[in-house]
Amino acid sequence: MKKISNDALIHHVMAIVGGFLGAYALINRCENFGSSETSNLIYLFIALLGGSLKEFALRVIAVLLYALGIFSTIIIQRKTKTDIRFFSILIDAVCLSLVSFIPQNVNFIIALYPIFFATAFQWNAFASADGFSSSTIFSTNNLRQTVTGFTNYWLRKNPKDLQHGAFFGLTLLSFHIGVVIAFFASEFLGYRSAFICFLPLAIAFGLVVRESKRNSVYSLSRIESESNISAELPAEIK
Repeated sequence: MKKISNDALIHHVMAIVGGFLGAYALINRCENFGSSETSNLIYLFIALLGGSLKEFALRVIAVLLYALGIFSTIIIQRKTKTDIRFFSILIDAVCLSLVSFIPQNVNFIIALYPIFFATAFQWNAFASADGFSSSTIFSTNNLRQTVTGFTNYWLRKNPKDLQHGAFFGLTLLSFHIGVVIAFFASEFLGYRSAFICFLPLAIAFGLVVRESKRNSVYSLSRIESESNISAELPAEIK
């Protein structure tokens, strides 16, 4: 098994954040999952068909916020050169701060608005690592890919299948480490436990900074090397 790359390590740490956000919402906000629109869209149609226009409207806003999170990642990537992962970590921190100050008696859908936006943004910002497309905010596909990778390795003994299963398996494990942290944090601090997630966010931020510095040094070294080679070439070749 090869050493875990910095890229994969960042991904796994953000999966801890994703697991925390998902469990925090379920535990503290009436068992509603703020990281996925599947249940929200189902409840949206149930509210519409059942005549609950207020709930329908609140859930429409949640859908729009989720869509805005995805939209924002695309715009930022197209219009700026800043690493989108920095934006995601900052947005997670801001949204965690917001939910920590939203009182328990506020409508649970409204209370989850920051998480709807933040997790959608994180989904696009941390969508892959080591060549694998993997979500850090929910785990169904990660479970499928883990089973697929290890099953294929058992059948074919191809090291790539083992690497496949291990990557998704570690992502799945990391996600549920976040769930465990959210559970115990919520037991002691209730809805104000969101601040506990600042620790994995800080670790992820440090890892992204380290990777960015390494990439900058590599790019500078490559430019200098190419310049030196060009300077040494005979004039007729230049």
